[in-house]
Amino acid sequence: MIPKRLLLTLGIVSVLCGMRDPFQPAPDRCQLMQLRAWQLHGVIEGGQRLAIIRDAAGHWHRVRVGDTLSTGWRVTAIEAHETEIATGKMCAPSTWRWKRKGTQDAKMDSERHAL
Repeated sequence: MIPKRLLLTLGIVSVLCGMRDPFQPAPDRCQLMQLRAWQLHGVIEGGQRLAIIRDAAGHWHRVRVGDTLSTGWRVTAIEAHETEIATGKMCAPSTWRWKRKGTQDAKMDSERHAL
């Protein structure tokens, strides 16, 4: 009788230990909370486009199409004013775009003409 109780107690304890705390937020496997904190600061156009991105911690990244970021996101497209990443099939949204914000002199620079 004691071995049956011991096995039952061990079974219940092992099930309870594996359960997630319902008062804690679910783990963010896709790291989607960081998406808005990352910023596209520029694009270098040459043979292959290179995006200059700043992460939430303030670190700079130079990325090309096909590169995988430290969060697991994959760079899928780099255009002149935006960069697109794939966050993952199981994530919502599964794609994200960072657009380059204009600077205070962007209008003045766009009105310049070559001589």
